[in-house]
Amino acid sequence: MNTIFSERLKKAMDLCGYRQADVLEKAASICKETGTKLASGDLSQYLSGKTVPRAKKLDVLAQVLAVNNDWLDAMCLWSVQICSLRQTLRLPHKLD
Repeated sequence: MNTIFSERLKKAMDLCGYRQADVLEKAASICKETGTKLASGDLSQYLSGKTVPRAKKLDVLAQVLAVNNDWLDAMCLWSVQICSLRQTLRLPHKLD
């Protein structure tokens, strides 16, 4: 369960005054241009924290909500923190 992503998605939607239907409506043209499919079921799963979008859908959501991909993508935050910790501890990037 990814509550960080879910919370950020909800916050961005609230700040824009968007409901799920609004997000899907505004995403339609971007999805058409990029060949990405974003369904209401996808958005419901993201909002409930059951799953997170892959890169293309994340890009679409960030564009629609006018937020930075890195802020919206909670996993990116963890990656940065892990890299920083590895540098601090002088660990290799890949542990065997």
